[in-house]
Amino acid sequence: PTSEGLTAYRDGDFTRAATELAKAAEVAPEDGLVLLYLGSARRMTGDDAGALEPLGRARDVAAESMATEATWQLAHAHLALGRADDAAALLETIEAGPRAAEARAIQETLDGR
Repeated sequence: PTSEGLTAYRDGDFTRAATELAKAAEVAPEDGLVLLYLGSARRMTGDDAGALEPLGRARDVAAESMATEATWQLAHAHLALGRADDAAALLETIEAGPRAAEARAIQETLDGR
């Protein structure tokens, strides 16, 4: 299911990707890549609530660069669900890498709300 899910994701078929990656996550619940792409696929289908759990797990188990991306997407899922305080707390943890400047900019916007 992992390769089918990643292929579907790459092809933009996020519904199929989410289905296949959910199967893969059952088999490999600690696979950060699978969890990240599962959460991302769910976000792309508008299921931000369903993205929270796999993105949170990806953040905990993935390698640093994937964990940062999981944190970024998790923060945006919280924003989409109207949970600005949760999003701001997550964005504070992104201190380095390509998402750091964007995270700070969003934090500043949230702080000024």
